[in-house]
Amino acid sequence: MSIRVSRICLTVYGVLLVLSFFLLSVPGNYWPWYAVMAPFSIVPLCFGRRWYRVTGGIALLLAGLLVVGDIQAGKIYRQKMQRMRAAWAEKKGEQDGPANRSQPVGPETNRASAAAGSGR
Repeated sequence: MSIRVSRICLTVYGVLLVLSFFLLSVPGNYWPWYAVMAPFSIVPLCFGRRWYRVTGGIALLLAGLLVVGDIQAGKIYRQKMQRMRAAWAEKKGEQDGPANRSQPVGPETNRASAAAGSGR
């Protein structure tokens, strides 16, 4: 019975691993998928025969590495996106400032109108 369950769990693990290549998301959002895969490696690790235990251990290690790697990739991705947003906001701010010449500059226009009014 434990051989059959171990084989089924490792098959499900393999299918989930293959399907993970087709996930469409950004880095940092894959780790829950990999975390769901981990229990399917624990069953053969604990209850299987020798080769199932070895395979289950390798599968568990792989799932752990994938989770940690995805979390790290997510941190790097979010930092990169923050830098890009900051650069974009800075660039957008520069375009709005000097390019918009329709707004008068406050103190210079007030001085000119005050000087025109004092000549009367």
